[in-house]
Amino acid sequence: MEELKIDYAILLLRRDSHRTKHVKTLIKHHPYFHIREAVDGIKNWKEVENIFIENKIKVTQRFDPRVGKFGRWASFIEWLVWMKDIAHPQGIKYAVLAEDDVGLVPNFKQKLEIFVRSRPTCWFFRCGPYNSCLVIRCDKAEHILNRIRETGVSMPDDWWAWKSGKVLQYHGPNLVTQLRKFRSNIEKSTHILNYHKDMWAC
Repeated sequence: MEELKIDYAILLLRRDSHRTKHVKTLIKHHPYFHIREAVDGIKNWKEVENIFIENKIKVTQRFDPRVGKFGRWASFIEWLVWMKDIAHPQGIKYAVLAEDDVGLVPNFKQKLEIFVRSRPTCWFFRCGPYNSCLVIRCDKAEHILNRIRETGVSMPDDWWAWKSGKVLQYHGPNLVTQLRKFRSNIEKSTHILNYHKDMWAC
């Protein structure tokens, strides 16, 4: 059977010490996962804004301006760019991104690989509630980026994946659970981001 190259990552907002501790424990039990830093945890807000501007992605005026919402979108966009520019040229077939508040089922890797082999035409699906674990075929990252450019950012990223059409294709097997002990970082986010003029949709 042909080797299936998959990148497994957990998106960590490192400034949250409880989540950091949880993720380190999770990786001990699932060592094929690595940490992918949430951009709003390691970059200033000018740098976060530039992710939208450099990728020609506009934000509509009705989008919730709390920084946590922007952080999620910016991390998603940066992940797609990484797939397009680095992962796909290196022969990585799929990329998996789990959030830092999830639990993983036993034999997660084996179960996921069985599923993707059984659905070779499916290139964007989720394995848990909302966007708690996304799986994307790396050769489709540019298509998804173009779709974001077409629609602009007007809603949370998990809503967009379902409502924009032609993007999220399938609800895959439930391989993760969201742990209730972690309060949403977005709910805790109260700082309002002033949009850069180049981010406004026309």
